[in-house]
Amino acid sequence: MAIRKALNIAKQNGWEKIMIQSDCKGIIDKINMKREEDLSIGVILFDILKIRLDFTECSFSFIKREVNCVAHQLAKFAINLVDENVWQESFPEWLNSLASKDVGASALVL
Repeated sequence: MAIRKALNIAKQNGWEKIMIQSDCKGIIDKINMKREEDLSIGVILFDILKIRLDFTECSFSFIKREVNCVAHQLAKFAINLVDENVWQESFPEWLNSLASKDVGASALVL
């Protein structure tokens, strides 16, 4: 459901090239095989496969949770949300810090 929501948000914002990364290998494999036969999630997979066609470039890749602490922490953050939260201009400092660690960068703090 999160991947479908992300695709819809990207589409609404007019993004043309996107990359979705997830630590759920089973789902990523099903999306990449373009098969929605799993009845429990078939409708959602069907939606994802259909929406992906609206983009010039749209890729899905598996990434281990241990390697992507940003996604893991965002998922933990999202569990407690009551309303949708979208950052368009800038990200919270905790998220910037995690992203810098994920890419092995060090940012100058002013």
